Amino acid sequence: MDDKELQRLLTMGMIPSEIKQVQKGHRTEDDILVDRQVRNDSYQWIGVALQDWPPFEVRWNIDKASHHRSLDGKSRDAFAAEYPDVIVMKACPYEIVAALPESKRRTKEPWEGDFQNKTAKVIAAWVKEIAITPPVLVLFKDGVMLAGGWHRFHVAMKRSVPTVKVLVRKSEISNIRLAVPSLAPAG
Repeated sequence: MDDKELQRLLTMGMIPSEIKQVQKGHRTEDDILVDRQVRNDSYQWIGVALQDWPPFEVRWNIDKASHHRSLDGKSRDAFAAEYPDVIVMKACPYEIVAALPESKRRTKEPWEGDFQNKTAKVIAAWVKEIAITPPVLVLFKDGVMLAGGWHRFHVAMKRSVPTVKVLVRKSEISNIRLAVPSLAPAG
């Protein structure tokens, strides 16, 4: 990146860590601007009781070019190397929770525990009608595990959606389906 490009990004208000993410191809300039807007809007939703959440529709971004965003900080290349055959599926969220090992279940309310800001950002994005990448569902011991996307999964489940979209390795579909019978193509 030359000095002129660096100056342009700094003038846009990007901080050094954001510039590095653009340089490495982890995020685009547009991603950063949208994320900043969502983050600024999210503060109003921290700690708001479920019954007081604003109306919103759960929206999933199923664009393959965005799949890496399901795992915080993963570049497109790193995600593609770890999940080369991932596809979009759908399943009943309650079946997914039932298939999780006890130690991996998060049964508390969205505001209990760590990372309340992530839950608020999910709400803010969906209020703004911004689609979010689905969580990643993988095989784990005797069941399944969400490798990424817990907050979006939790908010969608609390919104009582009948199914959630998930990213699944093609090679694991039949074994995951043993634990989560509702797993089906998102079509």
